[in-house]
Amino acid sequence: MMKIYLPNISDQKIGGGWTFLRNFKKGMADRVEFVEDIKQADLMLVCGVTLASLDDLEYAKQNGIKIVFRVDNVPRKSRNKRSRVYTNMRRFAELADMVVFQSKWAEEYAGYLTGDCASMVIYNGVDTKVFRRGPEPDGLEGLRYLYVNFNRDENKRFPEAAYYFHKLWRQNSNIKLTIVGQFSPELVEGGFDFFAGENVEYLGVIADPDTLAEVYRDNDVLLFPAFADAAPNTVLEARACGLSVDLVNPVGGTKEMIDLEDISLERMCDEYFSLFNFLMVKDQEVKI
Repeated sequence: MMKIYLPNISDQKIGGGWTFLRNFKKGMADRVEFVEDIKQADLMLVCGVTLASLDDLEYAKQNGIKIVFRVDNVPRKSRNKRSRVYTNMRRFAELADMVVFQSKWAEEYAGYLTGDCASMVIYNGVDTKVFRRGPEPDGLEGLRYLYVNFNRDENKRFPEAAYYFHKLWRQNSNIKLTIVGQFSPELVEGGFDFFAGENVEYLGVIADPDTLAEVYRDNDVLLFPAFADAAPNTVLEARACGLSVDLVNPVGGTKEMIDLEDISLERMCDEYFSLFNFLMVKDQEVKI
């Protein structure tokens, strides 16, 4: 069985990268063996530029361990304090046997930093055993809207979602907005700046996938105005639970996530497993 090493030097526990890691390990559990020591690995999957060290990649390259480098987006200096993050993007790509972008938009945008390297697009998948449709609601007078944001990121554009919901509420006061995620204490204490008695509920940060899936199923529409989001798992999770997606920003990979026909974790893992096998077989063919 192929042995995979997943480096991780981050202490973050929620967000897109962690969602991918959790899904990937679950979906690949019966196909590969995950090892804790890079010396035992056949292949190393780097899930993000901030989740691995350059030493790991250089060791893998020197010892014939295949490297797949997953790229979500261009890291922002305001959210990544490491001064080497941009030079590491290029160096990681140079060392990798394959760079995997999370969307075609990410390939076009972040490809500027990774340079001329072997690359492909593999869209994220969602665990449809957890994120699934619930029973159709009966007797509702107004739609239930949801906004999900796992971190305080200005690019998620919550004020735009709040403004949009307020305008809808003025037309139908029976609608409700549920908010999930991390926000500044000032915004939470200030009632998210709503001022007219809108029906708004704040649930805080929800890290448990089963609990989050229940919240999705309790709603009808996901408001997702995020700017330049390369491959939002939130959109896939909402779609799997039967929600429509509104207020979509044209910049980023969100539209690709909405148009993606097969959003399953099985499809994502099939594509990664095929890539891994290709890299291993290709190496053997060269040696022969």
